[in-house]
Amino acid sequence: MKTLHIELGFFAGDVLLARGCITCRQHEETAELEGAGGLQWTMKTRFEEPASPVEIDCERDGKRLYRAALRVGVHDSEDWESINLADIHTLAFRCRVDEVSSGGA
Repeated sequence: MKTLHIELGFFAGDVLLARGCITCRQHEETAELEGAGGLQWTMKTRFEEPASPVEIDCERDGKRLYRAALRVGVHDSEDWESINLADIHTLAFRCRVDEVSSGGA
């Protein structure tokens, strides 16, 4: 079984607001990341090939700023990649694929 690890950072211009890592596994998972200025991101992920879905909700003070849905290709990144999110933030990310043993012998 494979997993996709996505190291990510949210930026406003050149200012890093938050940095973290999410892992896409077979079953949907939710991760939260807090950032500067009261920003909060909630991300839902699930592993799928050839590209894993990632849903991102960004809020400040309980008010949604944007929702983004993207598919991240299952790959090992050679460098950072970036995506503009609603002309508010830039998401920078890089990926790593791991094989996970299912256990048993």
